[in-house]
Amino acid sequence: MSVTKELRFECVRCGKCCIDKNTIVNITYFDIIRLYTKLKLNIDELIHILGFYIFKQSLSKEFLSKMVISPVNTEKGSAFVGLRKLENHHCFFFNDKNKECKIHNIRPDICRAFPFSFFNNKNQEINIIYTEKGKQYCVGINENSPIINEHKLKDFANKFLNVLKKNEDIIKDWNNNISKIKQKSSVRNFLKYLLDLEL
Repeated sequence: MSVTKELRFECVRCGKCCIDKNTIVNITYFDIIRLYTKLKLNIDELIHILGFYIFKQSLSKEFLSKMVISPVNTEKGSAFVGLRKLENHHCFFFNDKNKECKIHNIRPDICRAFPFSFFNNKNQEINIIYTEKGKQYCVGINENSPIINEHKLKDFANKFLNVLKKNEDIIKDWNNNISKIKQKSSVRNFLKYLLDLEL
């Protein structure tokens, strides 16, 4: 399914995507570097805002194929990297009082993409659809919302898909280095590895 005039959306800043109990905001190397740089964090502060989510049960190929970003090897096991969630399941950067994102201007690309999902079809054309979660609870998707700007969204989608590809290569290199004992498997070392890359 490609982008059509039927795709309508306008963010109303309701925060539902920021507080969903079952949503992990996956982040790429580019998001991590942006947050590290723009928020002027040190490595410990960076670790504090991130979540390394480890699944106790083994993951099926079907489950892994649905994940936008692959897991990385850490000292505690294979983990998905995302923004940290608080005990109430809200995103670390969600302002409960004002019901808004504290880092909206530098938010991760997955947040910028929501409620859309992007993929290339067999002709390498970019296709855009609503995510399942978007269809479930995003109030910005409705018949009164404006029709999306197809050109602008496809431009973002192209950049995002390129970042995801680069991110997969980086994760694969990291995991391969771990398996060859070139790197010590730890969250701290993984982040240092990312920050030392010349991208």
